[in-house]
Amino acid sequence: MPSRPQTAVALGMDGALWAREGLVQLLTVTPFWASIETDMPMELWRRLAGDRVILAAGLELLVRPYHDYRPLQFNSLETVRGAAASLLSRGADRVYLFNYMDSQTAMTDLENYPALLRECGRLETLVGKRRRHVITYSDTWAPGEAAGSQLPKKVEAGQWVSFRLHVGPRLRNASIRLELEDCQVAELRWNGELCQPGGAAEAGKPGPARGFQVWRGPEGVEGWGVVDVKAGTAGRVHWVEVAGG
Repeated sequence: MPSRPQTAVALGMDGALWAREGLVQLLTVTPFWASIETDMPMELWRRLAGDRVILAAGLELLVRPYHDYRPLQFNSLETVRGAAASLLSRGADRVYLFNYMDSQTAMTDLENYPALLRECGRLETLVGKRRRHVITYSDTWAPGEAAGSQLPKKVEAGQWVSFRLHVGPRLRNASIRLELEDCQVAELRWNGELCQPGGAAEAGKPGPARGFQVWRGPEGVEGWGVVDVKAGTAGRVHWVEVAGG
């Protein structure tokens, strides 16, 4: 089922109606293929579909912040933990893994595959585990419907830009990490609270080859957040994520 109710209806798939009428017992909302979608509105699906259906969040193997981002990369245990923690806390009953095989199509850190299967189906098994919350995008929309993507973002010197994401349950030692091109950041805030710069860091996989610029998040990072960025110089923002444990 396309990840957003209005898109699903416009494409002829009213999954919420099917659920309310008792025609389906399991409803899986998911992107098509191009990237995991970390901001699927599970709470809206629950409100529309009612409580007689099992609601599953489908997680695609690929991860990218926008469609033209290269190279193509696969999710890791930490990025799946992040998506699962957020979507489960927003109302999903189950997590559905698409293309997470043990050969051919497989996660970046295949040695962690057993841990992924053990941990990522329930909030209780994700508590205290390090996770990454990456801003991605919706890869499916109806003809004429606006495509949804926060990135990439072109910025001018002195300009403020904002990025919105959901990080699920409270994170300890949260950091906010950006991939920047020809851009220096003068100021960064999480939900209005000033964050202190933490320098540069390698991204690992998945992540940008040029690495991250990092800011230390405030205490109590949880749920919805807005990252406000003031550009010191012109450039582009390509990747935004929040990481913690």
